[in-house]
Amino acid sequence: MPDDEQLEIWKRQYQREKQSRKEAEALLESKSRELYLANEELKSLTKELEKRVAERTKIIERQKNEALLQAAQLQESEKRFQDVTQAAGEYVWETDESLTLTYLSEQASDSLEYDIEDLVGFPLVSIFANQSDDDQDSINYLIELFKERKTFKGQALRCRDKSGNLKWHTISAVPKIDPHQRFRGYRGTGRDITDMQKARDEAIKAARAKSEFFSNMSHEIRTPLNGIVGMSRILLESNLREDQFNYAQSIKSSADSLVTLANSIFDISLIESGKLELKEKDFSIDELLDSCLDYIKGKADPKSIELRFAVARNVPQYAFGDAARLKQAILNLLENAVNFTNQGEVMLSVQATENDLIFEISDTGIGISDTEIEKIFKSYESSHSLSYQREGGSGLGLSISKGIAEAMGGQLTATSALKKGSTFRLSIPSKKASIEALSYPEKHCAVLSSDNRQAKRLAERLQRLGCQVIDNLEASQEWEKLSQKGDLLAFRFLPLGQNRPSEAEEKRDRALREKGASLVYLHRESEAGNEPGVAYIDRPVRTYRLLRALAPDPLPDDSAANLPFKGIRCLVIDDNSINLQVAESMLSKLGALVEVTTSASACIQKLKHSSFEVILMDIRMPSVNGVEATRMIRSNGIATPIIAVTANAGEGEIDTFFQAGMNGYIPKPLLSSELEAEVSRCLKLKQKTQTPATTAAHGKTSNVFDELELLSLFSHNFELSKLVVSEFSKQTKCLMEELTQLVKADNPTSTRECLHNLSGSSFNLRANAFGESCAKLSKLIGNEASEQVVDAQLKTLHEDYATLRARLEAFLNT
Repeated sequence: MPDDEQLEIWKRQYQREKQSRKEAEALLESKSRELYLANEELKSLTKELEKRVAERTKIIERQKNEALLQAAQLQESEKRFQDVTQAAGEYVWETDESLTLTYLSEQASDSLEYDIEDLVGFPLVSIFANQSDDDQDSINYLIELFKERKTFKGQALRCRDKSGNLKWHTISAVPKIDPHQRFRGYRGTGRDITDMQKARDEAIKAARAKSEFFSNMSHEIRTPLNGIVGMSRILLESNLREDQFNYAQSIKSSADSLVTLANSIFDISLIESGKLELKEKDFSIDELLDSCLDYIKGKADPKSIELRFAVARNVPQYAFGDAARLKQAILNLLENAVNFTNQGEVMLSVQATENDLIFEISDTGIGISDTEIEKIFKSYESSHSLSYQREGGSGLGLSISKGIAEAMGGQLTATSALKKGSTFRLSIPSKKASIEALSYPEKHCAVLSSDNRQAKRLAERLQRLGCQVIDNLEASQEWEKLSQKGDLLAFRFLPLGQNRPSEAEEKRDRALREKGASLVYLHRESEAGNEPGVAYIDRPVRTYRLLRALAPDPLPDDSAANLPFKGIRCLVIDDNSINLQVAESMLSKLGALVEVTTSASACIQKLKHSSFEVILMDIRMPSVNGVEATRMIRSNGIATPIIAVTANAGEGEIDTFFQAGMNGYIPKPLLSSELEAEVSRCLKLKQKTQTPATTAAHGKTSNVFDELELLSLFSHNFELSKLVVSEFSKQTKCLMEELTQLVKADNPTSTRECLHNLSGSSFNLRANAFGESCAKLSKLIGNEASEQVVDAQLKTLHEDYATLRARLEAFLNT
């Protein structure tokens, strides 16, 4: 039996083991808890990972689907682009930075007949280069565009296909720029337009043939018409029985209608062929409108149609443009309005905006239906309209007016209501003239009328002329003081059908006159009265009559007015004896001493032994025509003004007349008023220019500087012409100095620009020889001619400049 000591040992050992077991159990429990927590955390992380994997899988799947969709869309877009370009007949190309082709679509192969591999890797320009000298300018321009890295569209170029056939292509392109703004080449499209170009050339050829046909037809028609119209006019001025007078009047009326028709057909041919050229210069808007009203008044009065006229205060007195063509357009519209108005009024009003002049012609006539108004501007279309058939007319006037408006950069529109009337609105760009406007600030005026609108329109026109207008005469505290000084000018509108005011108005007017005021009655021409101390102006009130009232001129010498060419020696050349008789009769009645010849050679012989103040030259003559005869006359140093007389009214041919040395132009058939105006103009021009310093030189030096044509360009304003020549002389001297420096610096681009400025201003000033020298030198530099050729032309240019400078100084010293 163990003793107590042994038991104590066992007891302690048991206690230790028990304690160790407790510790082990506690440790096991702790580790188990940690393992549990770790397991729970692992489960949570596993779930999070599974969630993230699922989300990422979804994203990847979505991106995959989007990529597949984008690829499909890109493929579809490429196919669509290829289909569109193919349907449009276009091909696609790309280049690198050196402009070498890196891509070319298959469509190009169909046109050029080359395999794509044969073209990729070559410079794009090489496809279009070395075709002919005519293409060099286009190639140079294309290279400039590439150098400046510009976007361009529709650049037309010529090339040859593999078979050597000439093709026309247009190319368009944009520069490729990377995200770092670095140039990476060009990307663009091209198109074969050979068939279009051939069709265009054929259309131009057909239009030219049509224009030439109408030109020849116009001449053939107008030449006999000239005899008919002229002889009938002479016949009407002779002693005829009443029935004979009526017959002659019918002949003249029919011939006039044929002339109008021939002119209209010719104008339409010019418009349709794109050859309607504008002769722009400063002109008086008031004179243009006055002449329109003077003409149309003769057609409106027999129908008792009231003509009304209004010009807004802001309309300039002068403008820059083609006055003759603008007048033609306005007259067509006025005639149209009068023709289709049986009673009521026709109104011409003029307004101005910041950029446009607007002419409105309205009437109270038959109007136009909605279906017809869409056709009225088409050539000949109106002849098929029942309303127009009833009224007559060729149906060309509105088409011509629209063509003129569009040629001027404007437009013509119409509004109308059947049986109520029509309004035509002609708007053209407003170009400022260099002529100073008239102004009468010292004039105090009053307008007396029961019609406020009528009074307001005249007041605006007077204010436009700088006058001070009293709106309400009775309310003005200064009118009595003004009238006593004689400064007041009162305008009274008389009612239609009366040639004097009412008794009350007449009493008041008499009181005004007694206080020193001046009075003007505005009336219908057939209703003029004879009230003493009162001036009468017929309506519609033309501006020149207003000006005469504001600044009265002394009465002209009646004998001088009846024989304006008294003692003037005129030479007429025409191979048609009837035309000679017509011209001789008209000039003789104006007081001229007339001699005639039937050929250019006879004319030149006569000029060797006799002198004349003016020559009328027919253009189309056998053997030597009028243009050639003029050149021969000028080459002999004869500076007598020469006026072309022809039935061919083409703008291009008129330029030829002036280039040959002619000074004026009159169309056939001859009209006495036109003949008198043109001869008077040339006689005044001669007086201005035929000084000892210029007479001998002009015939031989008109190509150096044609002062006659220059004066004509500036409406015979000698002082204005000298001012322009002086400015041109200074500017040309500076440009010549600049040209010398540019040639030394070997700067071809700036040199050509300088030469372009010199040639343009020279041609405008009629210094043709110097202008031609500048243009020729510019072309030589552009074509990279040899240094010897360029130096020779540069020497010629300096010689021409020295000659021109001497002519300009002589002109400025006259």
